[in-house]
Amino acid sequence: MSTAIVSAEHINVILEAATREADEGFEWFAQGKWWTFTRENRDRIGQLMLDTNLDAYGRRYLEPTEVYVYSYSIPVRIHEPIEILKAIDGYEYQCDVDASWDTHPIHLMMQKLRKRVITRIDGYAAAEWLI
Repeated sequence: MSTAIVSAEHINVILEAATREADEGFEWFAQGKWWTFTRENRDRIGQLMLDTNLDAYGRRYLEPTEVYVYSYSIPVRIHEPIEILKAIDGYEYQCDVDASWDTHPIHLMMQKLRKRVITRIDGYAAAEWLI
């Protein structure tokens, strides 16, 4: 298993999707407290995403990483739900280096966002709830 540092654009795409999925923001519970995502805190959440990725990289390769400052910008293009789901999976793969990831606030945010994005896949809303 390898780990890479994701690009700012990769984080932008995920945060743009989160913004589209929750105009008013959304909350999730992690590490004993409620976390909130809104348009206003995209830079802070994006920085936490980047720091989490950098930390995973450093732990995987046992070497210090550069300090980067994240600042949200609108993605180059709007991505389809399937692309967003793949971006979430790709991001999580880069951060999942040990058991601590399972309870990390960003992992739990990605789980909530993934569920929201799935509902935008063509045919999802029309599909039977119970079979």
